[in-house]
Amino acid sequence: MCNLEYLKSDSFVPTLVSIKSAAEQEYLTKFVFDTSEVETNVWIGAKRRPDNGNQFVWNDGSVIEFTNWAEGSPSDQVKKECVLMRSQYTRGLSNIAKFDTLTINGKWGDVTCETTNWVLCQKLQTWSFPQLQKKLLDIKKELKDSLENVTKQLDNTKNQLEDTRNQLRDVRNELNDTRNKVSASAPAGTIAFFARNTAPTGWLKANGATISRITYADLFAAIGTTFGSGDGNKTFRLPDLRGEFIRGWSDGREVDKGRAFGSYQWGSNIPLAGYVGGNWERAISSGYQDRWNFAGNTFDEGFEPNVSAGETRSGTTFPVSNSSSCRVHYLEGPFKYSWITSWNVLKGTRPRNVALLACIKY
Repeated sequence: MCNLEYLKSDSFVPTLVSIKSAAEQEYLTKFVFDTSEVETNVWIGAKRRPDNGNQFVWNDGSVIEFTNWAEGSPSDQVKKECVLMRSQYTRGLSNIAKFDTLTINGKWGDVTCETTNWVLCQKLQTWSFPQLQKKLLDIKKELKDSLENVTKQLDNTKNQLEDTRNQLRDVRNELNDTRNKVSASAPAGTIAFFARNTAPTGWLKANGATISRITYADLFAAIGTTFGSGDGNKTFRLPDLRGEFIRGWSDGREVDKGRAFGSYQWGSNIPLAGYVGGNWERAISSGYQDRWNFAGNTFDEGFEPNVSAGETRSGTTFPVSNSSSCRVHYLEGPFKYSWITSWNVLKGTRPRNVALLACIKY
């Protein structure tokens, strides 16, 4: 037992007692009210939680699991924040039978903290120097062992990371080798035909599409704006090989001379001859032939006669007569030329062929 004034004056004295079990409660009840014959209530170390008025905790902050509340306690009245063990004498029950005192003695009640009562304290564990030294050595050993374990774990992790890094480096080298082999076998800008209707991985359809200069940087470095500059800033155009035959670039040779690299060229046999003033098989002037190689015509098979001057067929409008460029030169007779009144069209030359998908490597 200790008194409240002594608690306040000695900072080394512990807090009020915490009662953790029925056995402790029974012992303290007998000790306080039977042996010591205390005739007042006794403070114990329970208090109402400031953040939850319906719950109590011990002074050391631990949760109260065992309770011994008297009937009507704890209440929800304001300021009843402290807890005491009741004595029969303070209840005016001094004449109660001996065997009935336990029904009152030791029961808990919540009251205001200003009430004057005895206090029931518990002593702190005292340590001798050898005990303290041993405890410190034990703690030091535990810390050392923990540090060694952590160090081993860190070393193992470091080794694992090093192995992973080496593996990633090997994979990166393999990928670089594969990429170099692929680039060597089919560098960006390579044209190939595929027996499928979708472009394989690493290829794009050669369909004249506009694509990003950044996303397809290797392809842009290879072909640039040869087939179109796109928006002139962020995009460029692919070659459009749909429905086209491929012809070798003359590259300075005296065959198909004057052709720019990557340029398109139309068929040269449309039209071949004119039906001129009732005279057959008169040659069209060379100036007109050079000018009228009808681009993009999609006539049917064979020969198409009697196309009227000024008539439009498959997107091509044939020239009208009475035009200085629309006439045929005679090789004999009093006149040097005659007006063209109608056309006989011989369709473009086309070999047997098969349609495959043209793609470009990026």
